[in-house]
Amino acid sequence: MELDLEELARDWIDGISGEAFVARVQDYLSRVEALTRQQQARGVLLTEQDPIEFAAAFFAAVLLDVPVTLANPNWGAQEQAELGRLVSPAICFGRGFTCEDRGGMERDGSAVFTSEAPTSPEPGSILIPTGGSTGGVKLAVHTWDSLCAACEGVQGLLGGGPIDSCCVLPLYHVSGLMQLLRAYVTGGQIRFDEDEVAGRCLSYVPTQLQRALGSDARVQTLQTARAIFVGGAALPESLAQQARACQLPIIPVYGMTETAAMVAAVPVADFLQTPDAGAVAIGEARFQIEADGRLRIFSSALFLGYHGQSRIEGSAGYLTDDEARLDDEGRLHVIGRKDRLINSGGEKIDPREVEAAVAQLAGVEAVLAVGLPDPEWGQRLVVYYTGREQPAWKAQLREKLVNYKIPKELRWVDRLPLDEKGKVVGALANVAKVGASLVKTAEPKSRTTAVFTSEAPTKIILPVRKTANLRKGRVSNPGKRYFITLCVKDRKTSLLEPALAAAILNIWRRQHTDQDYTFHCGTLMPDHIHFLCTLGDRISLGQCIIKLKAKTKAALAAAGLEWQRDFYDHGLRADDAMESFARYIFLNPYRKSLLPLTDQWPHWHCSQEYRPEFVQHLDDQGAPPSQWIVDSVGAQELIEIDTASGEWS
Repeated sequence: MELDLEELARDWIDGISGEAFVARVQDYLSRVEALTRQQQARGVLLTEQDPIEFAAAFFAAVLLDVPVTLANPNWGAQEQAELGRLVSPAICFGRGFTCEDRGGMERDGSAVFTSEAPTSPEPGSILIPTGGSTGGVKLAVHTWDSLCAACEGVQGLLGGGPIDSCCVLPLYHVSGLMQLLRAYVTGGQIRFDEDEVAGRCLSYVPTQLQRALGSDARVQTLQTARAIFVGGAALPESLAQQARACQLPIIPVYGMTETAAMVAAVPVADFLQTPDAGAVAIGEARFQIEADGRLRIFSSALFLGYHGQSRIEGSAGYLTDDEARLDDEGRLHVIGRKDRLINSGGEKIDPREVEAAVAQLAGVEAVLAVGLPDPEWGQRLVVYYTGREQPAWKAQLREKLVNYKIPKELRWVDRLPLDEKGKVVGALANVAKVGASLVKTAEPKSRTTAVFTSEAPTKIILPVRKTANLRKGRVSNPGKRYFITLCVKDRKTSLLEPALAAAILNIWRRQHTDQDYTFHCGTLMPDHIHFLCTLGDRISLGQCIIKLKAKTKAALAAAGLEWQRDFYDHGLRADDAMESFARYIFLNPYRKSLLPLTDQWPHWHCSQEYRPEFVQHLDDQGAPPSQWIVDSVGAQELIEIDTASGEWS
């Protein structure tokens, strides 16, 4: 399908008219066209977090046949440096990176690209990041044609017609990008929240599905969806049974960045009726099992290779390190990664068997088996799990596993140490042999391999604590505490008008109730708001702010206001940082002399579940002691103190 402005001009993106969207596309077109031909050959870097701005910039680059590289704006110094060795974009749309024609390594926490960097991508290339904590940053090279082929394949899977989506995934990731493109290519619509799912498609990972099943109201809502694609990890049969009992339109999917997201899926009817149903190929895809059990994928949606590496031969297909089989009907059953066996004391242990046994213990919700280095055993089998603690686990596992397969340790955690893509993070990523199908392969092999991951590596599971050498900046980690500042454009001072103040308070309550985040406390100032929250696992931090802006947009517009496009956040590190930041938020209107010290600020709000310690020292009117104002520090000083504390909370 050709990309053209007329099709972009239809009203298909929630929150903006087609006419207004095309105007934004044309603005980006002008900015790219202003570059020299040599600069255009170096391409565009896209890190925009606002999905509408991202879409406009992306389509502008594709229309001009200019290479476009997608990147995570929250990458740390290592990932930024790896990206800088791969590409040398001439212009960046978004935050976190700087593009220049002069030398330089890093400035103000941003990666700096120079014109002396590697070979420019070919015209029309769309470079999508893959890899990560264990494999470094790689850029899978796609084209408009390969992405359109993937969209048309999913359209066929769903029986044709437009595909309407609710997307809460970052668009720099293939799973988010493809939801945007499916809506465009098939004539559908897209919204960037989950407020209205009826007739729309969503993408979940198993943990998200599990939590959704815990709410009767959420289940009733999801029953109205057209399809719920589930991937990112194996779908436990116990969870699948619950979903079947609720008659949810689940489609277990298989795919990866290299195949432009999903390439195989179990149709809804088969999922509901046949527990062990295999996956059908999507579009023109076909599969071949090699002699060693690995899967080879053939598809018109395949990437061309990794930028900076040799191209793959399309006729040879793509091989990964996942073991699979084809049943008598030619359907695909992916078993898991071929290289995940753990060697402990000379015994080979399949972590899937161990995880399945632990998962059967009453109250266990999610399981991750890993092999940690051990001077005696070579690797020590350790299992992380969530849910109810298991004091008698060893005796129960002896009934299910032979002795050498019983874990040396069973560690309870509140969340598995995985990132938003389901990959192991932190120190564990550098030492652990990972079990289950949690880390996908990314390297194209010779004529013998392939992969089963998912179309939807979402934001579900939380990293464990990270040490202080991680970079500062925006990171969207579920369970993490954030100090947020959101300003009015041009700093116009009308936020305290009753209708506006009520709208902001209502969205704080709604997002708290929806579990987007746990709201702790916040205050309204004339031209900005501050609040403290703990991020939930439904949507990312950026999507939380997008939702807040969208739900308050009308109230602001009525007062002639609009939000600034970006926002400021600081992830709290120190255990005691909440108290300091809550006190700063509380004192802010007093520090700005907006009211006498004897009065109570009416726009300070605190949840019932959170009570800062300082509140007990307020006077009977709820006002602070005058000495607090004298001793108070600014936000930047607080952040510097917290940053130096050494631990992520």
